[in-house]
Amino acid sequence: MSADPDNSLGLTTSPIRNSLPLISERLEKYRQLVVFMEAYIHDHLSIVTTNIKSHERLRKSTSIDSVVRFETDPEGSMPVTETSGIEHAGSHDHDINTFFRLLQDQTESLIKQMGLAETTMKSQVIPQLKGLQSSISTKQKEFSHLCHKHEKEYKLALQQTTKELEHFELSITKSEMLPENAKLDFRHDPYFNKRILMSQADAQLQSEQKFLNFIQNSETDLRLAEIQTTQELKHIFELFSSTLVHLHGDYSKSFQMLNTHFQDIPNDLEWSRFLKVYDNKLASTSETLHDLSHPSSNRNHIPEPHARNLETVTFPNRQHFSTVPILEGVLARKDGKLTSKMSSHYYVITKNRFLFEFNSRVCSNTQPNHVFFLPECTVKDLVDSGPYRFKLHGKDLSSAFIKSSKTLVLEASSEDELKTWYNVLSELTGLMYSSQESRDSD
Repeated sequence: MSADPDNSLGLTTSPIRNSLPLISERLEKYRQLVVFMEAYIHDHLSIVTTNIKSHERLRKSTSIDSVVRFETDPEGSMPVTETSGIEHAGSHDHDINTFFRLLQDQTESLIKQMGLAETTMKSQVIPQLKGLQSSISTKQKEFSHLCHKHEKEYKLALQQTTKELEHFELSITKSEMLPENAKLDFRHDPYFNKRILMSQADAQLQSEQKFLNFIQNSETDLRLAEIQTTQELKHIFELFSSTLVHLHGDYSKSFQMLNTHFQDIPNDLEWSRFLKVYDNKLASTSETLHDLSHPSSNRNHIPEPHARNLETVTFPNRQHFSTVPILEGVLARKDGKLTSKMSSHYYVITKNRFLFEFNSRVCSNTQPNHVFFLPECTVKDLVDSGPYRFKLHGKDLSSAFIKSSKTLVLEASSEDELKTWYNVLSELTGLMYSSQESRDSD
């Protein structure tokens, strides 16, 4: 058996970088972000109607352990970690992490003199956060369902290809071990099994491309969801902070600073850091995903770097000599005894002396119309009934249950083509009919 020259092109080797688990974690991170924001604002609402203990509880709810942490720039000095302590943000360090660090610093001073507009928060701010959280949860459920569906389909395609590849390998082995002139069951013919394998390979590649498109579209959708969530959080927090500014007077500056910090965060800042940290885990290239930040970009025109086809994929024994036909081509066949109509079909003579008839050459057409074992057949020239006609008589093996005698009246397109087919068939069959066979076939 020949080795696979390029493992990346191996039929059963998946080239896809599956970032779906990472996307799922990312959606959960944003859901937790909204949950935290809701808890934070709800605690402020409780402060208005309760006592100082509510303020103490607020201080606990804004502790560093409860804050969702986002990636820091890998080119900066701070590593991406879940356990590092609070770092003091510089004046130009505007991102979600530093926003929450600043918010935590302000909570301590707000405990002494802070009240909230209870009606506004109950009727607008918190309901919007709950709606946003519900929207993210719905996205998570839909995404989980689609992930399971696409992963299952792609896995089944790979499993079916592996099964057909095993059948193909077995047919090669049986063909190599077959004694000379021995008859092989046509279902074990390497050419026939290769044809089935190529059909399944085509189906797998389509499933593979569909799975890859789903991953790339999911990554694009994630970026759009992040921007949309960030924009909605900005709107909600702006409403919340403006209410506090009006009620707190001297403390309005601190909330203006927090709001300004949040509004200054570029919508795609976290996305660009996400790309830097997880570039080697995403199926799309960082250049492709970065280009999506431009308004004129169109995700339907994302290049497909992993696209493969039947001409480029490889698998063991793809070019094995037993899979190469002795002769193949299109011939016209008479449709029946009572009609003169001729229809074109694709015929193949294999190394194991089988003649296959298919509707077309494409590998997806795996079920032969007729199968003949040529040493058990006869061929006869029919020049009197047509310039390039001849007929083949023998048992049709295409049915697993009925092995009936069959006569095919075939017609080549030229004298040279007639000679080619007739000479090959003459070598592999009994050339002349007996008089009784001729009468029976007529």
